[in-house]
Amino acid sequence: MLPVLLADERFELRTHAYVKDLVYDKQARKVKAVRYVDTRSGEEYEQPAGLVILGAYVFNNVLLMRVSGIGEPYDPASARARSARTTATRSAAIP
Repeated sequence: MLPVLLADERFELRTHAYVKDLVYDKQARKVKAVRYVDTRSGEEYEQPAGLVILGAYVFNNVLLMRVSGIGEPYDPASARARSARTTATRSAAIP
């Protein structure tokens, strides 16, 4: 996927960036931006985005979603864990 993205002039790869959370619009049910810290300078930025790809694998993707208020936390009484279950299923289904 990276070679295709790098060929797009609208794409910019930012190294040394730690993603803190996602800016989620609950009404639109869409991530509108990403908040990250430049690990070299310590400065925090909010980058608007039309497309956000979570590439931090299953556990960190779920952590980012939960910190950002996306999905439902695990409920031991009902054994529901919508965020983790959906992410794990989709990740496992991708060859």
